[in-house]
Amino acid sequence: MGSGWVVNVSISAASAVVGIDASGSYDPAGGTLEFLWSFPPPFAFDDPTVPAPSGLWPANGGQYPGVTFLTITSTASGLSTVLTGTLQINWF
Repeated sequence: MGSGWVVNVSISAASAVVGIDASGSYDPAGGTLEFLWSFPPPFAFDDPTVPAPSGLWPANGGQYPGVTFLTITSTASGLSTVLTGTLQINWF
């Protein structure tokens, strides 16, 4: 996983349902992946442990700056590897 990504989102309504999708992630060694998303307040997502969570975001033009963190843990052959990346989301 890279060190980080930046995404710009335009929300024209009072709020919008936003989804983030990491379901294309895989372990080349065939291990099982576990996901853990961490979002800055006031955002709440349906389940931070799934690869593609979604949730309601207010359209406040970036008044809530923050960074979303994703931690992926892979377990293969009894060993665990933890990868952490950041996703900066700018909305307007």
